[in-house]
Amino acid sequence: MHSPRSRRHRRNRGEKAAGLFLAAIAVSLLVAGCGLFADESMPKEIIGHWETDASGYESCFMDINESTISFHTVEGTTDVNFIQRVERSEKDGEKVYDIHYENRDGDEFLLSVTLQGGGKKVSLQFYNQKYLTWNKVDWTKF
Repeated sequence: MHSPRSRRHRRNRGEKAAGLFLAAIAVSLLVAGCGLFADESMPKEIIGHWETDASGYESCFMDINESTISFHTVEGTTDVNFIQRVERSEKDGEKVYDIHYENRDGDEFLLSVTLQGGGKKVSLQFYNQKYLTWNKVDWTKF
């Protein structure tokens, strides 16, 4: 027979374990909701270093990985932004990738892109700037 004290001790241990388990779930949901984990839906074709030879964009480039999108501007600055999620849709018969991202100040942005080509010759266009083509550059050359 157990004393009342040992039953209370076992019950407290069980309550503590349940509390820790619920806290762990809450933290996991919070971290996932804040976008700290890379979105698994980011297509591998979009990941890379992108350059354009369009007039007015000399020395500009864009780097995209699983969790960030960075823009190197004409002024020589690089803006690093944090990808929150990627959504795929079909618009006008094209597969469009909507990249939702935030800057360091928490401002939210949306970049919609389409991909052309395949294999080693892949290009990307902003959905609202079809005249501007970004070409994927082989990272191994850097």
